[in-house]
Amino acid sequence: MSEKVILITGCGSGLGRILATLAAERGHRVYAGTRSPSRLYGFFRGPQSPVPIKLDPANDLSVARAIRLIARKEKRIDVLINNAAYGLAGPMETIRPAELLNSLNVNLCGPLRCIKNVLPLMRAQNKGWIINIGSLRGVMGGRFLGSYGSSKAALDSISESLRHELRGSGINVSVVIPGFFPSSFGEHARYGSDRSGAGAYAADFGEYLARVKACTAAPGDKEAVKISGAVLDMVERGKDVFRLIPDPATLAAVALKLRRPSELIHERLR
Repeated sequence: MSEKVILITGCGSGLGRILATLAAERGHRVYAGTRSPSRLYGFFRGPQSPVPIKLDPANDLSVARAIRLIARKEKRIDVLINNAAYGLAGPMETIRPAELLNSLNVNLCGPLRCIKNVLPLMRAQNKGWIINIGSLRGVMGGRFLGSYGSSKAALDSISESLRHELRGSGINVSVVIPGFFPSSFGEHARYGSDRSGAGAYAADFGEYLARVKACTAAPGDKEAVKISGAVLDMVERGKDVFRLIPDPATLAAVALKLRRPSELIHERLR
């Protein structure tokens, strides 16, 4: 296995931090993008640890600076993993368009900013791998996750277009589709700011919040480690997969969605 230079966004917590840690343990040179690098200094230790780097996916200049710094030091970037995401949740009736745009700015435009900045370098190398972290909710909608799911559905779509556009360039494009796993998503779950219709959802959304917030990821969470391992196995083996779905239950749900009308499966998969 050859050592790779890997840039991962959204490494402040959760899947991103676990993915960065595991990649470094496997011998890769890892740059852990986060809006607050100082928070990672005490977490990443040792000569083989990931290097924290300031990267705000919602900011053009921040993305450009981070990628320019890595390119100057390493002369290459082999793998870009767009993991950073804004987990807005709530009844669609309560979410203002401006809030949805904020979500799209991070979850869709953020990866695009990184892709646009890294592609010239990868094209000069005649090789590279762009991996976007999607979601089951980008394939199958769920209650209170319309804003989040719509951004992930759009990310899946531009990833597929990009894969066609880069065919023959030596640059791979993949989407990872995790299902539900413990994470920090519950910290961001909330009503939108338009409270005019909030009362109609009080009971259901209250139950949803309690369930999601109870599933906060702990360091070394098994599901996140499993997802991270599947991503790194794909890269290290050079196995070009467009949609990587590590969890069998999630794969089954996606297959069921494609085979059967939505109304027949929504009750089963709520």
